[in-house]
Amino acid sequence: MKKALGYILVFSLFLAGLNAQNAVFQITDQENGNAMVVNNDMFTHFTTNGSTAHHEFEFKNISPVTQTITIRKSEIQINITPLPDTAKAYFCTGATCYQPDVINVSVILAPNEAMVFRAYLDEASVAGQSEVSYKFSSAGQTVIFSLKYNADPVSVKKYAGFNSGVSDVFPNPCYAKSFITVNSAETGANMNLTLLNSLGSIVSSKEVVMVNGKNTINLETENLSTGVYFVRLSNGVSVATRKITIINQ
Repeated sequence: MKKALGYILVFSLFLAGLNAQNAVFQITDQENGNAMVVNNDMFTHFTTNGSTAHHEFEFKNISPVTQTITIRKSEIQINITPLPDTAKAYFCTGATCYQPDVINVSVILAPNEAMVFRAYLDEASVAGQSEVSYKFSSAGQTVIFSLKYNADPVSVKKYAGFNSGVSDVFPNPCYAKSFITVNSAETGANMNLTLLNSLGSIVSSKEVVMVNGKNTINLETENLSTGVYFVRLSNGVSVATRKITIINQ
């Protein structure tokens, strides 16, 4: 009986691996313990007059063949002071850095090859609000994330340490039910919980109202197909992302 169960487990993990192969690349946040980056992630920074802010990521070809990954920069909002003076957003891939007017590049990666991606913002002579998004795409997969500069400092301070207050998913791998816990400093705070598949597409999304202290949230994974998924929790300012493997018979 134990041997049969072992065969079932191995076969299930094999199916999970096949599902994960739908993703051809992955992006990780080097500033936050190599956390997985998924669609609509937001990263916040504060700048001072004339300073330079940067955020480092890594993108990797996780497919068995060479991939061309296209990166596109979109300036949603750029700080312009009355001087006139403008903040300048630009980025680097590996050792190559591009001028602020470059918005689209392509990078070729061999199987299992990884490259550093750095997003920069040279602040204007007077600090202000800017928002820049980056779109990574290859072979039908797309991941878009944004960097927001000088958001509401009260909100950011209020939710400082949010990521560390979110547990890993348990159990993981998940065979039926799965859960995640969030430590909240107040009652009534709204959290958005989104479940995404390995391609970054949204599978489900719901609002969760927190109570003060430890909150245990049911992820409702019972009816999902076997595969790799990502759980994203957002409080409107910060985002925490956790990976889970689901094995449903």
